[in-house]
Amino acid sequence: MARKLPHYGKYSYVTFTGKEPTNRLKGEWRLSKSALTVDLTEGEKIPPIKIPQLKPLSASTN
Repeated sequence: MARKLPHYGKYSYVTFTGKEPTNRLKGEWRLSKSALTVDLTEGEKIPPIKIPQLKPLSASTN
C-alpha cells in the first residue's frame, strides 16, 4: 500500500480493498466559502487588499 499512496496525492480521500490494495473509491472534498478562499470563476469581483501602514519596529540612529 505504501507504494500506491504517493500516486493519489491530489485526492482528499482514497479507499482500498483486498490484499493487493485495489482502489475502491477516491475523491476530493468540496471547498467551502471561507475567508481563505476566493472563487476566480465567472468574473467574480475580488475586493482589493488593504495593507495597513505600520511604524517601523526600531528606528535607525545613524
